[in-house]
Amino acid sequence: MVYSIEKNTREKVRIHIVYYKLKAESLENIIKLNELLTNVELKLCRVREYQYDWLSKFKENSLPTEAYFRLLLPELLPDVKRILYLDVDMLILDSLGKLYRTDLGNNILGVVRDFPFTNDKNSWSYFFLGEFGNRYFNSGMLLMDLVAMRKNNIVRRFMEFILKTSQHYFLGDQDAFNIFFFYNVKILEDKYNYIAENQKILQKTNLEVVVMHYCGYSNPKPWLIYNDGSEYVQPAIRLYREYQRKINKLISNNPKVLLVVQENRYNLNQVIESIDYQNYGNYEVAFIPLKENSNAEILKKDYPQITIIKSRNDLERMVGSADYLYYMKNTSYFSEWDAISRLVDSAIEKAADYIIVSHRVFSMKHGNYQVQHESKKLIDISDRALEDLIIEKPVIFTQNEGFLVKKEILRKSNSSISQDMPDATMHLHIFNNAERKYLYDRLLWIKVDFEN
Repeated sequence: MVYSIEKNTREKVRIHIVYYKLKAESLENIIKLNELLTNVELKLCRVREYQYDWLSKFKENSLPTEAYFRLLLPELLPDVKRILYLDVDMLILDSLGKLYRTDLGNNILGVVRDFPFTNDKNSWSYFFLGEFGNRYFNSGMLLMDLVAMRKNNIVRRFMEFILKTSQHYFLGDQDAFNIFFFYNVKILEDKYNYIAENQKILQKTNLEVVVMHYCGYSNPKPWLIYNDGSEYVQPAIRLYREYQRKINKLISNNPKVLLVVQENRYNLNQVIESIDYQNYGNYEVAFIPLKENSNAEILKKDYPQITIIKSRNDLERMVGSADYLYYMKNTSYFSEWDAISRLVDSAIEKAADYIIVSHRVFSMKHGNYQVQHESKKLIDISDRALEDLIIEKPVIFTQNEGFLVKKEILRKSNSSISQDMPDATMHLHIFNNAERKYLYDRLLWIKVDFEN
């Protein structure tokens, strides 16, 4: 979200990141990001202990305490007259200047209606606000007059109001905002908090918005596998993932991973979708099509980042620029959006040449998963023979996929890079040529079993 502001703003923007606790890694990434930005300045703003304890009293719903931080902005930023609050699950696709300078008149908040609710008269908004359900707004974007809020002691009054009424809420602080500020809001244009699901409801693709919001109970969440297939929502999903990969590549400068995918007749869209939603910033996809009746060209229209392999030279060229390779059969897919990141982080941490990972098996016949125990540990298998591991853990080590290998090890194992999935013999050569080998005992990919 921060990166999208940087790429699309025409003015200087100061962003206050409100937090209570931050992991060291998160803090490091914020510092790195701040160094990359030119139009945007990041400022950290920590919630105090007494404020956090105060907010923690709101336990009537499943929202994390952090969701209520926006209530404290008049106190947290005492020298700021006006603030534009934004949820983190957004992309900013145009300059925010016009929105920020909106004349609120005598109102305290500038808001946008929550269209998926207000469009449906059987929704929560109409149950909650009755005939005024069409005024129900989404609290993910709030243009706030902090001067007026301080003048009217809003923070204290609002907190007391929530404590008395929160047992009646379905959507936590959003419901509270709608009731408490009902007479003090200015309804703004939809483009300033355009919920991604709107595109499916309206059956149109519209990226000419200022704030795209991937929120709430709506289906389109770019960090999850999206199998809806809606032509209206997919462009917004892909746009988010594109921003995500770009900024992760800038921040992390991670080694390049080449995913080699062989086309099959089954499960193709799910396989490619599970790759597309990966948050790793530096990977390429070498797609090896079927010789006859391939769907490669159709697939490339939806996922333009894949490269269709037409010759061995094409594959050799892609392997040449990669640091690691990961083979995937068409029937296998990633079960987590950070699977590649976890594998590469583990390889770097352990200076590993080869990492094999556990998986689940999905039975098409029975419609259920075969799930094994996972320790979520990195287990050093450098001194183990593959033959022994196959006997000990046949489900994992008989698979010729689900492993990350350094390019150099692959080249030692076979002088030419084959367009076929490594067979058992080639897997043995790869394993034997690797010196530092690990089992990542975590279920990061899924094998689809069409027979059992």
